[in-house]
Amino acid sequence: RWRSNCGCRSLHDKPWTQAWRGPLRRAFDILSEAVDRPSAPVARTLFTDPVAAENEYGELTAAESPTKREAYVAKHFRAGASTPAVERRRGWIYLEMRRNLMYMYTSCAWFFDESSGLEVVQNMRYAARAIALARQLGLADPRPAFLDALRRVSTNIPDCRDGSWIFENYAEKSLYTTGQIAAGVFLSSWSGAIAPFPAWDAGRMEAIESSDGRRRLIAGLLSIFDTRTEDRRTVRAEVHIERDVFSSAKIDGENIPETHIPEDAVRVFLECTTAPGVL
Repeated sequence: RWRSNCGCRSLHDKPWTQAWRGPLRRAFDILSEAVDRPSAPVARTLFTDPVAAENEYGELTAAESPTKREAYVAKHFRAGASTPAVERRRGWIYLEMRRNLMYMYTSCAWFFDESSGLEVVQNMRYAARAIALARQLGLADPRPAFLDALRRVSTNIPDCRDGSWIFENYAEKSLYTTGQIAAGVFLSSWSGAIAPFPAWDAGRMEAIESSDGRRRLIAGLLSIFDTRTEDRRTVRAEVHIERDVFSSAKIDGENIPETHIPEDAVRVFLECTTAPGVL
């Protein structure tokens, strides 16, 4: 089931095949191999025992706390508790990359009949995240070779073309950019709601509101923090509301469409009748 067209189907009324399974598995293997070799020397500079660090990282993410996180750093990072912030971040990026490379092999992707199904797309999302983290780590971009391999992944739905089209249109486009994340965090911070992204925390927010009676503008600075990779950055945010309807958002000058922001964040923001001003 996890590597070939076994013939068993969940949709017996459709003459579909799983001929895509083998090529999909090979594409994931190609991505994994493209990252494994160049990242191994990086891991050796970061951890005393990279294999042990990876194995115990799963336990950390399953029940994480600040205390456990610091204990993990002291045990596995080469410089222990005195590891500089830059090296800590590189270490977390490496571990998150490895975690997503493992997640992309999740077995449910091979259980159903179609390569554009949500299970396969979810595994492709893990692959897309691993690629992004490999770039952050400074590795050669593995995406071109991965895309080339995905072109051999067939589909039972002609409009979906092949695996590379599915990856680019269903997997990559569904991932939130940092700008989109910042917009969601900004809206939730202003309204006092829970942030829509569990892995991202809001830091200091300094924002002001102005209005001409018909249009409202909320603008300011927001510090956001990725709790997984310890990526911290400050963004300049603007939100425009016209006649009590969300109009637009900008993060560092980039337009963020409402459709690219979590719906709950926009809804709670518009429902908020009092603003906290400066937090």
